Amino acid sequence: MKQAAASRWDPRVSRKRGSPFRAGMLLFATLGFALLVVYLWGKVRIDFAVRENARIARECQDLRRSIDDLRAEIHNLKSYQRITMLARKQGLAFVQPHQRQDLPVDFSGLKPLPRQPRRDAVLAGIGGPVVLPRQPLPWLAEGRHGTR
Repeated sequence: MKQAAASRWDPRVSRKRGSPFRAGMLLFATLGFALLVVYLWGKVRIDFAVRENARIARECQDLRRSIDDLRAEIHNLKSYQRITMLARKQGLAFVQPHQRQDLPVDFSGLKPLPRQPRRDAVLAGIGGPVVLPRQPLPWLAEGRHGTR
């Protein structure tokens, strides 16, 4: 009778231990794979940041161009020639020196406003109520007004 081949699960068969070279290679391959994954993840993140930066730079350039266009349009709208042309189209004209007249103004119905100190002057202590000391200053009582 022939003996059956020894199976893996047969407790009578001694198992060989794996070689340390094989374990080192497995560890090295796992470490290399992890480093490759980290490198690729970083590269993808950097590429995304570069694209985002380029998009923001284009957007900033477009905004600057729009601001320059708006400034030119405002300058054009403020131009003296444009305003004069629009005024003449509406029938307005400049007053000639011989057309100027003084208009009488009646102030009899107006009441004068009471004077009030300015708020910032009062806060600085300039225009508010004057507070005198209880006793006169000694150098003022002696008559030495400019010297101490």
